[in-house]
Amino acid sequence: MAAFAALAELLSSDESTSSSSSSSSDDEDFEERQALCEAFFRETFSESHRERPKILGFIENVARLYTDEQVSGVPNTIGCIDGSYISIRCPAKKVRSTYVNRHSYPSLTLQALCDHKKKFLDVTTGHPSKIHDSRIFRTSRLSSKLPHVCCSGKYHVLGDAAYPLRDYLITPFRNYGHLDARQRAFNYHFSATRVKIENAFGDLKARFRQLLHLDFLFVDKMNKFIIACCVLHNMCINCGDVDVPPYIDDEHAPWEWEAQPDDVPPNNGPLASTEDALRRQGEEKRERLMQAMRI
Repeated sequence: MAAFAALAELLSSDESTSSSSSSSSDDEDFEERQALCEAFFRETFSESHRERPKILGFIENVARLYTDEQVSGVPNTIGCIDGSYISIRCPAKKVRSTYVNRHSYPSLTLQALCDHKKKFLDVTTGHPSKIHDSRIFRTSRLSSKLPHVCCSGKYHVLGDAAYPLRDYLITPFRNYGHLDARQRAFNYHFSATRVKIENAFGDLKARFRQLLHLDFLFVDKMNKFIIACCVLHNMCINCGDVDVPPYIDDEHAPWEWEAQPDDVPPNNGPLASTEDALRRQGEEKRERLMQAMRI
């Protein structure tokens, strides 16, 4: 594929991948190539971080593309966020139970934000999947950056009910069996847009089948491998390699939200007041979106 051909050309043309003398061993050559790959991945991904949506023109363009390409039924969307389990062996010198997810196998969570083309705009990994998605989001750098990126609520990203409702992070109405017709219609359009991130995870795992189960001993190496796959995934899209073998990720069953101990907001004090205010802003934004969508 074009993306991997580009990478191969880069490696083959770099002097550091060639043996400097006939006495160089295969092991040394492999280590040099591995070091170059790791440096390339680090540089590429750090570059992708620098290209994160920070300026108004970029954000407006992404929001327009979501609408123009009939991807979004939710106006002013600039991305979709979710977490995906990456199955792993229990890391060395770690307690297995701390990594076991709700499906009863050990995994790391890959949190990702994608655009309308299913390219990753931001990724975070390394957290044991026993940790709830909302807590992973809260401790990630993206959490503090989103309010600025979304221009104080003019734009927003879409996340499932595991995430906190904000004016820059819109979530669906939680269905306790009492939703009215407008709320159900909103959830329908919302899901049709947010499915992009689920498709992005599916494409990622279809391209790099080793992500179905990582057999590394150390979390640091797992993290580097996952990030490298995300970088190559974006390269594939940039190079037009979008024909991906079918892969169905059964992880994304309909989400039944259940509060976890670490995710229950405080019920008194200044933190509770702040949480209530932020949630109300999100509810008001969601109501305005329904009006704009003429639901």
